[in-house]
Amino acid sequence: MATAMKDTNTQLGIGLHSSDCDLNLDLEHSLSMLTHPKQSVRIDSHSSLSASLSFSPSHSFASDNYVTLLFHCLHSINNGARKKPKVSKPEIRLSLRLVSLLVLNLVAGGDDAHEVFDESLPVLSRALVHFQSSGSDADIVLAILDCLSFVGFFGSTRPDETQSVMLLIWDSFTKNGDKWSDLVRIKAISAWTFLLSSMPGSHVSSKYWKTMTSYFLTLMGDDGVALVVADALLLIVEMGVFNKFQEQVEEGCCRDTLRDQITEQIDKDREKRLQLYADEGDDEDGRTIPIVQQVEDGLILSKISEIIQSKFIRSFLGPQGFASYLQYNNNLQNMFKFTQKDDESEKDKLLMPEREEIIVRFYRPPSKRKGHRYDEILAFMSGREKQLRKRMTKSPCSARNRARSQLLKKQRETRTGVVSGSVFDF
Repeated sequence: MATAMKDTNTQLGIGLHSSDCDLNLDLEHSLSMLTHPKQSVRIDSHSSLSASLSFSPSHSFASDNYVTLLFHCLHSINNGARKKPKVSKPEIRLSLRLVSLLVLNLVAGGDDAHEVFDESLPVLSRALVHFQSSGSDADIVLAILDCLSFVGFFGSTRPDETQSVMLLIWDSFTKNGDKWSDLVRIKAISAWTFLLSSMPGSHVSSKYWKTMTSYFLTLMGDDGVALVVADALLLIVEMGVFNKFQEQVEEGCCRDTLRDQITEQIDKDREKRLQLYADEGDDEDGRTIPIVQQVEDGLILSKISEIIQSKFIRSFLGPQGFASYLQYNNNLQNMFKFTQKDDESEKDKLLMPEREEIIVRFYRPPSKRKGHRYDEILAFMSGREKQLRKRMTKSPCSARNRARSQLLKKQRETRTGVVSGSVFDF
């Protein structure tokens, strides 16, 4: 769902830069200017927040200020989705982007992110309905689709919530797709596929998507959206839910045969398309997203779902922003099971002992006092030991003297022929 420098907020799931405190001060200053009465100041504040959070993730700022930031952004979106809008289109577009960045910096599926989901979905739904039919508002529709995708992916906690966002996007696409440019159509299909990649196959509802496969097959002949449609079909096959997206098949043809035909048709140019993603630079139209930087960062993409997710997030953040989030944002690290490589080589690592011991030795210089016959044996004796030695050797009642007296007595008795026992009975 490698460890860079982190602060105490890391335990909540999001990594931070070492300069996060300075970054937060700048972000909070920009946040305070969102209510400025002058429109140009508000747009500059939106732009500053968007630029900072697009490159430098900050969980601490998002968790501390998400209510305030969300309120201002939704307020701007609501005021812009009116017959007589009170805010400019750049401010609407930047507000939509800020909501996407906000939920990306909160813990995925957490209470804060889910609150963003609950509060944002009705506003985003009304905004999509308002702007979807206008050909001159394509940039705002793109921002709404991005926002719906990130709010649904990181803010929802149940599969039915995710599918509700997918239905909203798909309903808009089927009603207005013929009016949209290729760029908007690509974004809509990519957003739908991105949300589908977050769901377990067993939780996909068959009642919503029975005609999807047939519809996608008709779009395969459209050069404008063929690549993203192929990605969607590949994902459906990879998830093992092909039967949930196909209601009827041609007479005499089973689902497995149709699935194999679709897979074969898509796989003809799959390797070519994946190589295209890895080799080319950023396209101005955003249709293909390179993954070469991800590979350099140690990210291994082995599934279609992972490729779809990385392409979508990277197209939103940009190559440098994606690399930064991959290093410092645990949402992305958990999603791609990414571990940052250690910059130090094995030989340069400092080896730490498992335990430590301290040995203390005392050295006493030789004494200049007059020598004693026991000094060689007992180099140092305390006063108590000296008294004990004196009692043991010099006292008439000492055990040594008593034993000596008994031994002499036994010897005398032996010489006189009177032996009463062992000489050692004393």
